[in-house]
Amino acid sequence: MRFFTNQISEKNFIESASKMGMLQSPTLQSKIFNYQVFNKRKELAKRAGVKVAYKITEQDWEALLTIDPTLYAAQKSSYFTVYGDTPLDSIRLLKAELIDRGEKQAAAQVSAALGQSLSFRAGETIAALIEYLYALPELPTFEDSKGDFFYSKEFVLRRVISSFYLMGAYERADEYIQQLFSINAHYLESIDYPEPHFQFAFVLAQVGEYEKALAISNNFIQKVETKNLSNSAKLYALLAKAGVLIHRQKDEDLNLAADILSSASLSFDSKVLTETVRSIAIQTLLYALNNERNNVLISIKRLEKYVQSHQEKFRDADFRDIAELERLSYQLIGESELAVRASSISLLAEKKTDPSLFKLVSR
Repeated sequence: MRFFTNQISEKNFIESASKMGMLQSPTLQSKIFNYQVFNKRKELAKRAGVKVAYKITEQDWEALLTIDPTLYAAQKSSYFTVYGDTPLDSIRLLKAELIDRGEKQAAAQVSAALGQSLSFRAGETIAALIEYLYALPELPTFEDSKGDFFYSKEFVLRRVISSFYLMGAYERADEYIQQLFSINAHYLESIDYPEPHFQFAFVLAQVGEYEKALAISNNFIQKVETKNLSNSAKLYALLAKAGVLIHRQKDEDLNLAADILSSASLSFDSKVLTETVRSIAIQTLLYALNNERNNVLISIKRLEKYVQSHQEKFRDADFRDIAELERLSYQLIGESELAVRASSISLLAEKKTDPSLFKLVSR
């Protein structure tokens, strides 16, 4: 999963899979694993010294179901995602099959996979969240998930937190942040991609957990520097810390936020869309911190125009980030009605929420 989503390199993937004994093992589990990974990556298979099966038969799947239902669930969900003609329908049928068999842990793996697939589709935040919440109680922790071979509680908790962040349900998101940290207090240290760091810091600041939010944003900035991540990620990290300080507004917080944002290397015509958006957002916040009302309004219009012109290329999380940064800018210049409007725009998905979801969440 991490390899397919470009979170680890080919080299690291091969090393990890080799340590698990999956690449050269004569087992059925290895046959299916190697087919899914290498069938469309023949050159990588050659470099790894892996022989790839011609196909996976229905008899193979039935045998794997008998050997290990949870592994069957995880592998077949991945298979449908990569090779299925109608992956969502196939995964839903697989989930129903496992529920009928009473295989709760296996069904949880499928539900997590379904949530992951839905989360990449625009406007499916609620549907993905329902699947994640269904899966959560029966998932293993990362420590027991065979090194990320299965979906883990930590992974799904992060996705639940992101879903609630997208809906602006910060108190709910905070509940799951606390749950995640109770399982693994150092979770964020293990991941390099920037989105969770920003979201966690923003949620914690919104509910008044400023010290925790600052610790996360400081670690985010440090990680960007030590890992030599992109300038877009660096801008994201600076926005995270400045956002926490703007929320708190203690002593010299606003001056410090201005200093942090002023240190950014802005690019308004980058080929990386998020770099341009974050550059405009930083400039907007700097105008707001200097109480330059007219420039704030002009800059927000510029930001909205840019986003609208590339709308199909942004994800739900990007829209949420933009709306919240606009809200902070409006609040700084005393435009409370416009601040509420900015949040309302990003809450449109939440307004369509089935009330039964919140009964599910509260259980």
